[in-house]
Amino acid sequence: MPVAAVEMQAVAIGDDVYVGGGVPHNEEDFYAVCKYDISEDEWARLPDHSVAYFGLGEFQGRLISVGGSSCDQATRDIYQYCNSDQKWVDFLPPMPTPRANPTVLTTPSAVVACGGNARYQSYYEPVATVEVYCDTTGSWHTAEPLPQPSWLISSVIIDGSAFLLGGFNACDAPIRSVFTVDIATLIERATKPPKANTTSLWKALPETHLKTCAAASLAGSLLALGGYDDNDVTQSSAYVYVSFTNSWTKVVSGDLPDKQYECSAVQLAGERVLVLGGRDSEDREIATCFIGSILTN
Repeated sequence: MPVAAVEMQAVAIGDDVYVGGGVPHNEEDFYAVCKYDISEDEWARLPDHSVAYFGLGEFQGRLISVGGSSCDQATRDIYQYCNSDQKWVDFLPPMPTPRANPTVLTTPSAVVACGGNARYQSYYEPVATVEVYCDTTGSWHTAEPLPQPSWLISSVIIDGSAFLLGGFNACDAPIRSVFTVDIATLIERATKPPKANTTSLWKALPETHLKTCAAASLAGSLLALGGYDDNDVTQSSAYVYVSFTNSWTKVVSGDLPDKQYECSAVQLAGERVLVLGGRDSEDREIATCFIGSILTN
């Protein structure tokens, strides 16, 4: 990978994977977005973004960025990458809440921005805010907030349910919480709020065994990849969430090739997962990436 970075967001669109928005090793890479051509096994660096710490997503076939940080202030802007002009251009209306490093979830008709850091200038200010852009209304709506303020959350959508793993709190300390929500219901309630109080849409799952692991989906299963334990020892373990026991189980013979944490992951065709970047056991930002097929137990 051209850039060594941690906590990036990775998006697969067709035969390409795009990564960016993380915390790089080199200062000049804060605005970097890279593209991996799966079929050609080649990396390319796109023109730099105008903001850092943005969220990435795929919306209606477009690569979009959500929020970010500019001049040490969180931003509200939504951009899309224009392939023909090879530059980032304004896309959707700005979201109501400025924030950096939001987690981006998308459906064919909606963009959901979850959590993030509301300020970068002097301290961390994670938010629990969830906002939904709905294509049918052409505007943003406030959705039910996360159960706790957090940012740099790893996420994945499986069979219509969004799963959010970990992240960091206001003290910049990693958390191991896992929450899930039916994304269609979350969007519907945001655009058509119920008249009466209703139960929370967010459901807590058992915490992950390791901190700062990457969320991934494979064969319809939720995976937690890499991370470090309570003794701050970096691990290469892969865990799968087993719904009928409501527990995490270590995947037999499923370890990553390297011990790493704060990495990113994205599902590819053919029941494969691409794992990117992160930090190694020496706490160094790495540019390593690999494709594997992790067999669940």
